[in-house]
Amino acid sequence: MKIFLLLFLSSRAWSRETVFYIISGGGEPTSHHARYERDVRIFDELFGGKATILNAGGRGSLHTTTENGSFRRDPEGRLVLVPSELKKETLQAGRAEVETLFKNLKGESITGYLGDHGNREGLTLWGWETLKGKSYRDWLQSLPADTVARAVVGSCYPGVMLVDPQRSPPLGISAWPNYLKLQFPVNKCGLASGKEDELTESLGGNGTYEESPLKDFLERHPKPSLQEMKQFFYARMELRSTPVLTSDYLVEDLLKQMCVKEPQPAGFEIHTESTTTPAAAPLTGPCDPKIREEKVAHDKELQVQDETYQQAKEMYLWLLPRFLAKQWPEESQAYENAVRKIEFAQRTAVLNLRSKPGIALTAGGDTLLQEERDAVLEYGRLWESVRSGKSRRKEFMAFAQGPVIQREIQNPTVQSRFPLFFSALAGLRNAPLDYLTVQETAVEKALAAQSARRKFLQLHQQAAREFVENELKKHADWAEVKKVYDSIRKCETTPIN
Repeated sequence: MKIFLLLFLSSRAWSRETVFYIISGGGEPTSHHARYERDVRIFDELFGGKATILNAGGRGSLHTTTENGSFRRDPEGRLVLVPSELKKETLQAGRAEVETLFKNLKGESITGYLGDHGNREGLTLWGWETLKGKSYRDWLQSLPADTVARAVVGSCYPGVMLVDPQRSPPLGISAWPNYLKLQFPVNKCGLASGKEDELTESLGGNGTYEESPLKDFLERHPKPSLQEMKQFFYARMELRSTPVLTSDYLVEDLLKQMCVKEPQPAGFEIHTESTTTPAAAPLTGPCDPKIREEKVAHDKELQVQDETYQQAKEMYLWLLPRFLAKQWPEESQAYENAVRKIEFAQRTAVLNLRSKPGIALTAGGDTLLQEERDAVLEYGRLWESVRSGKSRRKEFMAFAQGPVIQREIQNPTVQSRFPLFFSALAGLRNAPLDYLTVQETAVEKALAAQSARRKFLQLHQQAAREFVENELKKHADWAEVKKVYDSIRKCETTPIN
């Protein structure tokens, strides 16, 4: 039924008006928070209520809520879950729904919002699947060249939706047109709330809908461009990620070409196809080696802190199911049984469900296997309760400090797999084996590294842009590249709605 509804909403005749969509996945009820639904509401209002909305498990799906700045929990520390408060019809944000949406979005102008959780590969969907950044970028490339497609991305690691983190800019102007076709298609642009290696926070802030600074900004700027929204995100100093436009990534790539200083082999072009001797780039401004070295240092510091966080999280995910099985054997066994039944249903095509190892399977709407779904949901609430208070946390840490676990973590294979985690753990003199503290400390250090890089980039981004734009204007051999760059900048500087 949902797919038919989705087809009805998005399979329209070619529109001369802007077509809107919203995708907010969330993973499962215990990780889908009320603030992300508030962001959906804000963007839907910006889009004039015309967006096709894929939100969590669809209309009425459950999510967490807050009270006095903290998650609401029951006396046992389990998260309190409440139904979605979005009033309009929404669809499940699963892979099948996303694929159908993209297949049927048609128009001269398409604008979207991608939010909730994200990971290194892309946007987290309902049921812990991922809309990979590559899949999203492939869809953009499949659109007609004259279709203007914009998006605001507000998940963690959002830059991965705009560009390929592994891309390698060519050296030599003649290779750039083909490179742009693959990496920066004409008339396609986006604004990410952070770079591809950054954790981010809710775009609308952590308060209520009425208190949201984003809502206030959009009421004062009802026809914003992505450029204006970027400036707003920079002005919000409580955000600790770097807002980045598609053209910011393109400027970074072009600088690698334009700042080449050393003589290159014959046939290598810097500014002109007719010469083989490259022009010397200035050693001041964006091409100053000191500036580039400082950026590399910021990138490396963030990489270390983020990797420490990832290793601590993986250790925690390894230990927690074992702790839950010891503390709540009946609920854990019910979860395992439910997973087996649901996975069998998947294989026999009875249900379209997804899984995330160690946590839960979730889906919205269907009444089949409801008892199994309830068991999965209860397990997820127990999983999250370990973080809720000192008593559960102390019980977990006592388990982690037991002789069985201590023998296992002394294994050289384990030690070599998580070197940054054990290094951070050694620095916690008063909290041995406190995996949660390592995670929390690493997150704060990663956010601090992001803040430092954000300030650095804010200081230097505009000078880099001006330098690149001047080079594109000065040299005729950049003409094809300039056309693409100009189309992206026009996309970013005109209203998104």
